[in-house]
Amino acid sequence: MTRTVFNTYHPLVAATYLVAALAFTMAAFHPLFLAPSLLVALGYNACLKGPRATARSLAWQLPLGLVIALVNPIFSQSGSTILFMWGESHAYYLESLCYGACMGAMLVAVMVWFSNFSHIMTSDKIMQLTGNVAPTLGLMITMILRLVPQFVRRGGSVGAVQSVCTAASAGAAGEEPATGGFFARKAAQLQGSMRNISVLMGWGMEDSLDTAESMRARGWGAVGKRTTYRRNDFRAADGVVMAVLAVLIAVSAWCAVTACSCFTFYPRMSTANALWWGYYPYVALLLMPVALELKERAAWRN
Repeated sequence: MTRTVFNTYHPLVAATYLVAALAFTMAAFHPLFLAPSLLVALGYNACLKGPRATARSLAWQLPLGLVIALVNPIFSQSGSTILFMWGESHAYYLESLCYGACMGAMLVAVMVWFSNFSHIMTSDKIMQLTGNVAPTLGLMITMILRLVPQFVRRGGSVGAVQSVCTAASAGAAGEEPATGGFFARKAAQLQGSMRNISVLMGWGMEDSLDTAESMRARGWGAVGKRTTYRRNDFRAADGVVMAVLAVLIAVSAWCAVTACSCFTFYPRMSTANALWWGYYPYVALLLMPVALELKERAAWRN
């Protein structure tokens, strides 16, 4: 796993930053708040997982956002700028298109931020933050974050094994590959998918029983206060970073409320920028990892 600058700070610093980024992305529905959030999330994801992994994710995330942007004017025919007419009384409005584009950008940004969250906030960090306060909640979060990639990997393994076994049995029997019409092939594919899902679910249930037995044998819930194998004390540097984050979050929240209350999509999209300087604290908040990384590099050079 790629090392991040948050590894040198208390997990509370990373959790505060990521939760704030997610909260602003979902709450501040404004183009000038969504655009930097999406760009910073993609850039940070490329640094964490590599440009190729980010590009593979964007291969299906961007089309999804584009579909939301293009479909929204069809169902929400509101606005004042008509791009074109379709049918006899249906119009395709620019304002609805911009609203749909912001919805798509918000969806993609939230997914990318959650990907960054799962990469930075590892299971031990989550358990350290919630182990004594809400141990069950922390365990549920870590298991959920682990469940999706685990099922994807196991699904690929099950599918590969099923394909090899089917090809080997057909070759041993001297049979030709299955042919037929379109519906016959789709039915065979559906049958194979259902068989793979059945194997995968059985594997997951068996693994959950083994996990429960292992936790019970290791003394889960035997004592009131839990300990962690990685000790992270809250230092003075963590307090300074948390104070800066708190100031940036408070200023960005006030600016977001002010900017969103002055901005409207319908009936005509607002063009006036009533609070032109209010976006800089938010951008500074998003670029906090960059500032911390530059600080660490300067400290190492000195």
